[in-house]
Amino acid sequence: MKVSLWFLISQVGSYRGPEALYDYELFAVINYDGQIDNGHYTSFTCFQDMCHYDDDKVTPAMLTNMLGTSAPIYIAFYVKTWLEYKPYITPSCVLTRESETKQAKEHEREVEDELFATV
Repeated sequence: MKVSLWFLISQVGSYRGPEALYDYELFAVINYDGQIDNGHYTSFTCFQDMCHYDDDKVTPAMLTNMLGTSAPIYIAFYVKTWLEYKPYITPSCVLTRESETKQAKEHEREVEDELFATV
């Protein structure tokens, strides 16, 4: 699972905007269910396949299992990756999101037009 977090690194003096964008990818969580003196730990990992670890049981899992579990996330582990970013250039992740949104809207219009044509 990718989680994008913006960290601003500014120059001393004149601030021209963000200098870098870091991307964090979630690769494991530890869950704790219980009280301070009594409880149970489980974990999820996202290496090649997502797995749920519960004592001696290891089962396949999905992201919804990891984030939607009844036991709250106690510790989350991330790997930081570096993405190039210049303040005067729109980041590619923003361009991609805008493009996907535009394509989805165009597809919705096409579907609506087809529906109206059948009426």
